[in-house]
Amino acid sequence: MIPVALAPEPVGFDAEVRTPGLRSIREKCGKRLTVALRRTAGRPHARVRVVRRDRAGNVVTTSTGVPRTRYAQQPQEIPPDRFAPYWTEALDWLLESYDRVCAFCCFRIHPTASPSVDHMVPKSRAWDQVYEWSNYRLAALRMNARKGVLLSIIDPFDVQPGWFALELTYGQIKPGPATTGDAALRARVADTIERLGLNDFADARLRDIENYEAGDVSLRLLQEESPFVAYELVRQNHLRAEDQR
Repeated sequence: MIPVALAPEPVGFDAEVRTPGLRSIREKCGKRLTVALRRTAGRPHARVRVVRRDRAGNVVTTSTGVPRTRYAQQPQEIPPDRFAPYWTEALDWLLESYDRVCAFCCFRIHPTASPSVDHMVPKSRAWDQVYEWSNYRLAALRMNARKGVLLSIIDPFDVQPGWFALELTYGQIKPGPATTGDAALRARVADTIERLGLNDFADARLRDIENYEAGDVSLRLLQEESPFVAYELVRQNHLRAEDQR
């Protein structure tokens, strides 16, 4: 992983994602709409029913064992899979803003691949972040699935230079020199590498390194297609003579 800066919120995001998203939350909870969220077209979202639980958190059932349900009253009661997926409207903006590079595996996501919108703070943990640009990370679908609802994964927006390092001989990622002396950080980096399976792509990184060393690809192309490899080649001063300027 390499440092990623939050891109400016796109013009149109509020109208296409945030406003309809927040409106849907209020409708799903049966709340009156504010003036800012007032609907001018389309049908309201149906109220969401959730399983009834007692104060101890146990499911309340009927005499025949069927779970009782009730309408959700608060946004935090909405199940994660019941939020309206307005975040998909932001996918093209994410691809453009982050140069089609997955924030987690740091490979370019080609048009034939499967890009996705990852919620850095999962929908199940923060309903008020479900429709916020700052909570979205561009992710290859496979990486999104691996991250899931884990909170231990290091946020690409928090990554600092030298946290992750590339072993140039084998293409493996390991905790970088900036983690030396900080056992907690080093453990978090190692855990992120393992949980995301980042070293499953070691062969691809090694191929990129070999192609660059052979002169088959330029540093500029490598920066577009495999920016973590390019970043590490620069950091470790492993550049071809013509790039050492």
